Amino acid sequence: MSKICIIAPNFLEPHSWMVSAYKTAKILENKGHEVVVLTSKTKESKRYEEIGTIRVYRMPCIFIPDPFNYTITPLQTIYLLKLIKKEKPEIGRAHV
Repeated sequence: MSKICIIAPNFLEPHSWMVSAYKTAKILENKGHEVVVLTSKTKESKRYEEIGTIRVYRMPCIFIPDPFNYTITPLQTIYLLKLIKKEKPEIGRAHV
């Protein structure tokens, strides 16, 4: 099976999360793929965690709350390059 990196602005955050990114990760996990997620980190979330076999890495962000619910990740490119170097995914998928 493949190692897949999913990039999503929010992933199981207390204030907002992308259902599509989470569902995609779970479907891929259930099909036997190795899944790594790069997402934003808020005060309430951990910098790294495992949800089942899904490894979730969180990077610092600026969150603009309601009515916008928008996440800005100014250092996303740096964190993505570090994650690619560490995890060596074969496939990338972005949720925006």
